[in-house]
Amino acid sequence: MEKVFSNIGGKIKVIAKVNLIVGIIGVIICAFEFGMIEVPEFYGYYSYTTKTELTFLFWVFLLVGPIVIYIESMILYGFGELIESTSISREALTNMQLNPGTPMQTVKETVKEEGDDFDDPALHF
Repeated sequence: MEKVFSNIGGKIKVIAKVNLIVGIIGVIICAFEFGMIEVPEFYGYYSYTTKTELTFLFWVFLLVGPIVIYIESMILYGFGELIESTSISREALTNMQLNPGTPMQTVKETVKEEGDDFDDPALHF
């Protein structure tokens, strides 16, 4: 069970990337679905939708949809990055607390051992 919740920040970042790709493809498919719907010609009062409304939905989905999905994925990716950075900082602080005489160079090496491209200006001396 411990393995499931390890590296949760990295998993959230992967989900954000998958969400971006699947979301943009899905929005484009939905846009073309709205663009290809055949509207029957009703000459009465009870016509539910018009071709103009569907054309408007087509352009909204095609132009605004990918932008919304991109912003959503950036927020999710940023959250994953925040969790990952917090985990690295917590681990470095725990190492410093357990070994009070540890120089900051060891903390810097601990951060680099995580395999992340984490480059914190606070760790530069």
